[in-house]
Amino acid sequence: MFYIYAGNELLYEPGNSRLFVFSPKLTLEMGKAGSLEFSVPSVNPLYSNLQQMKTGVSVFMDDEELFHGRVLSNKRNFNNTRDIYTEGTLAYLVDSVQKAEKYNGKARQLFRNIIAAHNRMVADPAKQFTVGTITVDDRDVYIVGQSDADGDIYEDLETKSFNYKQIAINSIADEWQNTFDYIESCLTDYCGGYLRTRTVNGVNYIDWLKDYYTTGTQTISVGRNMLDLTEEVSIEDAFTVLIPLGDENITIETAPVYNADGLSHAAGSVEIVDTAAVAKYGRIVKTNVFDGVNTVETLFENAKRYIKSNINIPTTLTVTAVDLHLIDSDIRAIHLGDKMRIQSDYHEIDDEYICTKIEYDLGNPANTIYTFGNP
Repeated sequence: MFYIYAGNELLYEPGNSRLFVFSPKLTLEMGKAGSLEFSVPSVNPLYSNLQQMKTGVSVFMDDEELFHGRVLSNKRNFNNTRDIYTEGTLAYLVDSVQKAEKYNGKARQLFRNIIAAHNRMVADPAKQFTVGTITVDDRDVYIVGQSDADGDIYEDLETKSFNYKQIAINSIADEWQNTFDYIESCLTDYCGGYLRTRTVNGVNYIDWLKDYYTTGTQTISVGRNMLDLTEEVSIEDAFTVLIPLGDENITIETAPVYNADGLSHAAGSVEIVDTAAVAKYGRIVKTNVFDGVNTVETLFENAKRYIKSNINIPTTLTVTAVDLHLIDSDIRAIHLGDKMRIQSDYHEIDDEYICTKIEYDLGNPANTIYTFGNP
């Protein structure tokens, strides 16, 4: 069963005529803050207690917290019902900004520094984070920013020998980005991974994960728990061949011959090719500029990461299914990021997909919609 709390008080309990809300919908998505929407009738004892940007809201499935966040909007309609929209704790990162300081060090330490700066700026413990699990590659990061304390890092870059774990970022000196955007532009765009927040005993933790998922124990299949399925193969932003460009228009023309992981690069070529995708869809060429990359070796390694992490011809399955955990508590529930087996002989589908999004219908769990793909 699902429960909604406002602060420490129970706001919604299934079957309770006083602790009732209309159309409660929880949306969770990998790397995003998530949201909770519902409408509160005037008979609910917490009707007037939901303050914008102040009241904390949580969603529990039995004893497990699925969502924690704050009220973002509170609108009263003609029927004297309040329409509530809440955002997850990851959105707290937009309440602070980051000065583009020079930095020369490891990615994980920069992440810790950024979170510490956020905590100092917001001051409110409810919006602060404790750094939790970090599993991304600990790459070297060079940021050319506003501070003059460490000299000109550009001079260092000219003498350093780069490897694939190193990145260099030319920050815009007069731009102070909010913390979420700063983490994205300085870290996750280069190192990959996903931000995830969780609240444990009142403490907000923030994780930076390379692999978001675990393997689920359920199989979603027709005749068992699958109610509906839609398959979409998107070719809108598809590409099968990448021409990577670095600073001063450098290319991978002098990079070594490469044939591994489904990718190929020929001697003297400026391209890196997804061979399986070319065989299936033909040559679709795209360029991508890697700012701050000034050696062929670094450009080549970043290009391989980019073409592998940007799924060229993604298949997305949108499934309406019953989580068997709601029927048998001994069965592990379906969680965001789980790798699940989806099987349907009728649709000729039998493979593992990652759950990238869940749209919970808290009032009628059988209508919950799961989105699966390869993020």
